[in-house]
Amino acid sequence: MKKHCGASTSWQDAERVVARRLAGTRSPNTGRATAAVRNGQLAVAVKQRQTRPAWLLDAVTPATRNAPATQLPVVGRHQAATRNYRALMPLEVLEHLLQEAQPPTLG
Repeated sequence: MKKHCGASTSWQDAERVVARRLAGTRSPNTGRATAAVRNGQLAVAVKQRQTRPAWLLDAVTPATRNAPATQLPVVGRHQAATRNYRALMPLEVLEHLLQEAQPPTLG
């Protein structure tokens, strides 16, 4: 039976599902700061919540819907009155990158 991240699963189960979907490994909880899931170039934080934040859905949904098949949807996040810029990607995009090509070398 396939597990899905949701209210009925524990946060450990959510991390295991993400690790499996990204062909990565789950880091054990040692009390030290580390990524929950690692896969080559990816260090993934997994957060389980009852619902997704509305602002995130408001950004991800149109980005995914409006991207042509030849482009990957990416959401940029900027906090007002700061120089803090971060890029967010839907999990489906990360899965696509891992299935279609080797992740680019960072650094």
